[in-house]
Amino acid sequence: EGVRNSSEKFKDRVLENTKNTATLLPLDELTKKAETVFGRTPVVESMVRTIDAEQLVAHESNPILKKRVIGKSDVDIAALINKLGNSDWVKEGRDYFDENGKVCPFCQQATKDSFAKSLNEYFDETFLLDSKSIRDLAINYKTDSERLQQQLSQIIAAPGSFLDVAKLKEEKELLDSKLIINTQRIAAKNKESSQPVELEAIGNVIAAITALISTANDSIDSHNRMVKNLSSEKRELTTQVWRFVIEELKADIADYQAKRENLNKAVVGLRGQIQLA
Repeated sequence: EGVRNSSEKFKDRVLENTKNTATLLPLDELTKKAETVFGRTPVVESMVRTIDAEQLVAHESNPILKKRVIGKSDVDIAALINKLGNSDWVKEGRDYFDENGKVCPFCQQATKDSFAKSLNEYFDETFLLDSKSIRDLAINYKTDSERLQQQLSQIIAAPGSFLDVAKLKEEKELLDSKLIINTQRIAAKNKESSQPVELEAIGNVIAAITALISTANDSIDSHNRMVKNLSSEKRELTTQVWRFVIEELKADIADYQAKRENLNKAVVGLRGQIQLA
């Protein structure tokens, strides 16, 4: 401003800035910065909400997942069950056995009281507690998964200007697929508690999502500091623009200064000759 219609004034401003020491930024960065600083009056942006997936990730290391939850081994029917190689099949049949008046659900024959006692002893308190741990894990994993997915959906619905929402959507889709797989594996563990299972690790995708949010919040923080210090930001950017102009005209300025110095020397010499004469 103030030098657009006068090459002399522009030249004077250039020469005033020959010792400009502002940070030299590329043109595209100066242009982008100017769009904010000198464009429409910027407003303070809200920070992107951070996510908390620590508990969800912790479920992956729950020891019950790899534990073979089976009944008591020193009960008289344990050998038969072990021979069948499927205590889960017996456990499932036991529910029907209790409902069917102690009639075997498989052969439909009446059983002795001792058989019911043996079943109860086989599926002892430890078995019941471990089974409860599996059920609790299924409930907690579902709750924590849904909570995280809801948080991400809310962020995507109102991402702001600085979040890479396209990339976040990609990461969320990957996370959703892993959570579905893990929910299915926990359900399988609940049905067949004797079978160890391993969950899909979600740590990497959580780290990627967290990094996207962190990057956005760093940009928002920088933007908000600029908004709060808009006057000083304008002065700083103006100085940086002139620093860029000086760099672009470096060869012309050097040529001008060399010629001016030679001319000044010639003038001094000429004055000296006049005085001698």
